Amino acid sequence: MPRTFSLPRLLLLVTLFCVICALAVAFPYPVIGLALIAAFVLPVAAVLWLGIRRLSQRPRLLACNVVVGGFIGFILFSPYEWQESILSEILATGLPAAIGAVLFGGLTLLDERIRRRS
Repeated sequence: MPRTFSLPRLLLLVTLFCVICALAVAFPYPVIGLALIAAFVLPVAAVLWLGIRRLSQRPRLLACNVVVGGFIGFILFSPYEWQESILSEILATGLPAAIGAVLFGGLTLLDERIRRRS
């Protein structure tokens, strides 16, 4: 039997999409800023998740934690002074996101290992 969307899932996705669109209309500049940050964080988190997802029994939870860790790493570890070259700007935004994603993903894998032994 093919997998299909249930009505509650469909309504939840449509509602979520409408809320995101309403926020984008009400607060355009913060949404643009968040989209720019997400453009740096999400590819790094996706690559790291693809690398370590085979080690996890719960890859969806791992994906959520890697993305959250990428955003937290970007917020906490980003340098305050930006450099002049494009390469250094990409490294200055991608490296902190990678550090946070690896830390949160590693903690998730460690938690799975500890719970498996108990």
